[in-house]
Amino acid sequence: MRTVATFDSREFNLTEHRDHFINEGCVGDDLGRWLIARLRATGLETDPEPGPEDFGWYVNYTVSNERFCAVIGNVGEEFWFVAVERVAGLVSSVFGGRRRNIPEFGVMCVHEILSAAPEVRNLKWHHWSAFRRGGATAFDDGANIPSAP
Repeated sequence: MRTVATFDSREFNLTEHRDHFINEGCVGDDLGRWLIARLRATGLETDPEPGPEDFGWYVNYTVSNERFCAVIGNVGEEFWFVAVERVAGLVSSVFGGRRRNIPEFGVMCVHEILSAAPEVRNLKWHHWSAFRRGGATAFDDGANIPSAP
């Protein structure tokens, strides 16, 4: 299962530093709020607000009684990414539990939202390992759906 979406959108803040950013360039809070609104519109439970990360933001959500985390960031003001992970405890996270065996339904709800949004262009899905290795080039070699081999 591909769990990292990349896409282009000029609808979300790429340049304005806000006082609540942890680090310079930690854009994506508005994308996080946008995603929360759309997840809730489908009937899913979410965090009330996106949470800050060193490089971006995250949104926790629940599907079929399983908790997921959508990690949001931007690469070089070129494209956005949303990486779907499991919500896991410290020990499980240390051993890669956040990125293993992610159920399709946890990813597909994000795919359905992103693929239906007119403000999202060039949506591609990637395996975490390929995205991590590829950096900015990962935008060019993804698949159109998360379930692609």
